[in-house]
Amino acid sequence: MRTLRRIILFSYFSTKEGAEVDLVLTRGKRETIFIEIKSASKVDEGEVKKLAALTGDTKIKAYYLSRDPVAQKFQNVQCLLWSEGIEDIFEIEQGQS
Repeated sequence: MRTLRRIILFSYFSTKEGAEVDLVLTRGKRETIFIEIKSASKVDEGEVKKLAALTGDTKIKAYYLSRDPVAQKFQNVQCLLWSEGIEDIFEIEQGQS
């Protein structure tokens, strides 16, 4: 039996101007993911635009997780229900434990 281990680093990001990202996941040298976590029941388009601006033209993936059940995409930011976002980010198939 062979086990594949993934090393994922957890951090946060902030700028001198006060912009911030709640959670930054880094998988090796190849993938960085910015995650904003909100308790709101609706996506705040203004907040999503700020997150999109932080990623710019990079290959950084961006997620805005909230309690809004409607999946949306604004620019390069995936807006998902928090539980669906976790499944997507960590590539968990529904029903797996």
